[in-house]
Amino acid sequence: SYGLIEDYQIQLLKKYKPNTTGKYLKRLKEFLRSYSIRGGKISFSLDLIKYKETPRPKLYLEELELEALGNLKLKGNKELYRDIFLLLSYTGLRISDLKNLDKNIINGQISLITQKNNKEVTIPITREMDLILNKYNNVIPPIVEWKFNKSIKEICKLAIPNSTLQIRNDGRRLIQEPKFKHITIHDAIRTFIMLCHNKGISIKDISTLTGKSIAILEKNYIPEAKDVALESFRKAFNVAPMKVAK
Repeated sequence: SYGLIEDYQIQLLKKYKPNTTGKYLKRLKEFLRSYSIRGGKISFSLDLIKYKETPRPKLYLEELELEALGNLKLKGNKELYRDIFLLLSYTGLRISDLKNLDKNIINGQISLITQKNNKEVTIPITREMDLILNKYNNVIPPIVEWKFNKSIKEICKLAIPNSTLQIRNDGRRLIQEPKFKHITIHDAIRTFIMLCHNKGISIKDISTLTGKSIAILEKNYIPEAKDVALESFRKAFNVAPMKVAK
């Protein structure tokens, strides 16, 4: 009954943030719609299941910000979390791909089948990657993701306290917010993609390196057409972009 759905939503909101709750409700609605199509009977309209997801800012760290992060003197879990974020930022891998990483390092390259989309990717090991891998003998310890996401915010606050990004706080009004307040483990992938993009690597090659389709890269990772147009305007009229403190 719909009453059970309401109880489920209340319990979700007690445990998760609105965005996560919205994702769970979206999946439930998709399941019930599929169940209904296959002949299952539902006693209420699926339109009653409403959820709202506020898009996360498309956050990534620039090369100098990664250097600042790497230069921090840290110990214990904070050092591990920082190193994992850097490794993901330099490889484009997901945290799930680091399991058994030592068995996928051959001839100076990381070559593996990604866990999420089952794509084969190969990444040459750079100096930055090699320093991290050697520290852990190519075996990256497992982590708890929610603890990681909490700590990486604290770590980035130390490394890049003045770096900001623009977000829409109510869907319309743009405000400046510190990057460290919004960063999570998933932003490492975007950091890798943008690092490659800013160094002139083609979208086609980034697609090969990450196992992501060109369509997905253009939709969710590479800057939107508006950003490209603004950059072209700045170059044409010699307008310097707003400086962001490091």
